[in-house]
Amino acid sequence: MDRRRFLALAAGASSATAGCLDALTQNPGTGPPGAGGPTDGTTTNGRTVRPTTRVVSTSIGTAATVDGIAATVTAAGVWRRTVRADDDGAVAAAPDRQYLVFHLATEHVETTTTESGTTSTAQTQSTTQPQSTTQPDTATEQPPDPTDLSLALSLGGVTYTRVFPTEVHEAGRVSFAVPVPTDIDPATGAVTWYAENGTTVRWALSDGHFDQLDRTPQFVLDSFAVEPGPGQLPVRLTVSNQGSRAGRFLASLRTDGTPHGERISFGVPLDETVTYRTSAPVPRDGREKATVLLQWGDTVHERTVER
Repeated sequence: MDRRRFLALAAGASSATAGCLDALTQNPGTGPPGAGGPTDGTTTNGRTVRPTTRVVSTSIGTAATVDGIAATVTAAGVWRRTVRADDDGAVAAAPDRQYLVFHLATEHVETTTTESGTTSTAQTQSTTQPQSTTQPDTATEQPPDPTDLSLALSLGGVTYTRVFPTEVHEAGRVSFAVPVPTDIDPATGAVTWYAENGTTVRWALSDGHFDQLDRTPQFVLDSFAVEPGPGQLPVRLTVSNQGSRAGRFLASLRTDGTPHGERISFGVPLDETVTYRTSAPVPRDGREKATVLLQWGDTVHERTVER
C-alpha cells in the first residue's frame, strides 16, 4: 500500500495525541462485549456499562429503540481533521490520526404495558425501525442527551472508545468524532451504543467508509503569509494534498491578543494545490506589531507583521 507520511512544516511541532494505540482503545484486539470480546464491564465516554446480553445489528440511518430511548446514527464519514465542541471548537488533528464523524439523534418513546404486566415487544426487545412515531407524554419533555449514551467504534475487531462531541446542533442532536490511526485497513466495523440494560446496538459501516479509512488525505502547508493592514491583516495560505484521496483542510486562524478567531475550511483535491485568502483582525492593544496564529491540533504557525 502506497502511503506517504504527513509533513508538518512547523518547527518543533508535536502531537499530544500521537502515541500508543492503547490511548484510543479499550480492549484492543477484541470485539465489543457480547460479540467475542470480554464479558466484564466496558468503559466508554467515562462511564461503565454492564456486560452485553443482547446484540442488535442495524444500518446507518435506521433507529434502534432500547428502554424507551430511540437513537439514530446518520451522516457517518471519515475526516482528516475535525473540531471539539468541548474545547471551544478547537481543531482536533494529529499526523497519525483520522476521525470517524457521525451524527446521533435521540428521542423518548413510550412503552406499552400489556394485561400480563409485560411491555410491548417493539420497545423492550430493542428492535430497529426506520423512525419512531410515538410522541412523549409531555410536549415540553427534552429528548435524551446523546452525550449521556455510552458510545464506541469497532473496526476490524478493535474497539475505539475515545468519543467526543464535535457539534451540538440542538436538544437530542449531536455530532461525534472517534479518532483512529491512519494506517488501518478494516473490512468490518460499526458505531456502537452500549445501553445500560446490557443491550449493545451496532450501526454497521459500509464499504464506502472502509475505503475512506484506507485512503487518507495528507496535507502540506506550502506557504503561510500575512501582510500589514490598517484594520485587517490580509492572510494567504497555500496547501497541497499528497495523500490517497481528496479531503478538506481544517484549521483555526486568530490574531494574538484577540479572544476569538476564524475557522478555515476548504477542499483540496488529490495531488493538487489550493491557495486560500482571508484576513485577520488587528488587535486594539497599542502594540506596534501583530502576530497571526494558524493552528490545528498541537501544530501552530506564527507570522508577525508591522501594524
